[in-house]
Amino acid sequence: MSKIVVLGSCSIDYVVETKRQPQTGETIEGTAFQKYFGGKGANQAVAAKRFGGDVAFVGAVGKDEAGKQVLANFKNEGIKTSFVQEVDAATGAAVITIMDSDNSIIYVPGANHQIDIANFSTVFEGAEVVLLQLEIHKEIIMQVLTYCERKGITTILDPAPSEFFSAEMFEKANYITPNEMEFSEIAMKLGIKEKELLAQNPQKIIISKGAKGVSYVDNGIEVNVPAEKVEAVDSTGAGDTFTGVFAAMLLEGSFDQAVKWAVKASAISVKAKGAQTGMPTRMLLESAFK
Repeated sequence: MSKIVVLGSCSIDYVVETKRQPQTGETIEGTAFQKYFGGKGANQAVAAKRFGGDVAFVGAVGKDEAGKQVLANFKNEGIKTSFVQEVDAATGAAVITIMDSDNSIIYVPGANHQIDIANFSTVFEGAEVVLLQLEIHKEIIMQVLTYCERKGITTILDPAPSEFFSAEMFEKANYITPNEMEFSEIAMKLGIKEKELLAQNPQKIIISKGAKGVSYVDNGIEVNVPAEKVEAVDSTGAGDTFTGVFAAMLLEGSFDQAVKWAVKASAISVKAKGAQTGMPTRMLLESAFK
């Protein structure tokens, strides 16, 4: 199996661009419509692979045309799919509304909620880093976190959607990569002030702050890693780009270096439409920031 295993969602993104959000009961005219490959798990797998990681994806697609397209996309990216199941459900879908280069998302899990792992030792054999998100059932997330903790496999948890996040997940994951809103919700769930939560968990919580970069605490000091200034077109896959590249670089260098490269990759990713479209290759990333 691969050194980086991504367990998570894969979907087709249906993207609508608009000048403003409609009011309840209102119909408005959008400015553009596109279809892209997405799902937080798939996005992170693509980001890690393009950076040069040895990546396998574990998930589920439907026995429909969308499922065939998702599997073909994984193949084109060079991601291993031996443990992607084809199930009797629609392939996952997301409806994304983009306004002023920012986005809001409604996610329909479909086949992603039918992931079943029969043999953990086979699926995660040789894995050094496992990436997880919360677009699949939390029960399987907990099973995998528990297994990885027992086997000493590093885990990176993207706590989105944060409504499914739990204190048990927080305790077992090695790294958590929320955005600012998700971090606030996590602190509320854990019943602790945000600054205290960060201080008590150095280098564990890495908060994505969009155009402002990321922040974390190290040796009692809050570290802010600013993002490169770019002209943003679509921020849909920025957080997933960060997490995927962070995982790949973590196998090569220090925590600090992994964060810096991931922030750079995330900044580049917003320059194109579509969650995966703008994710940079390692060569592009190295040439862009010499």
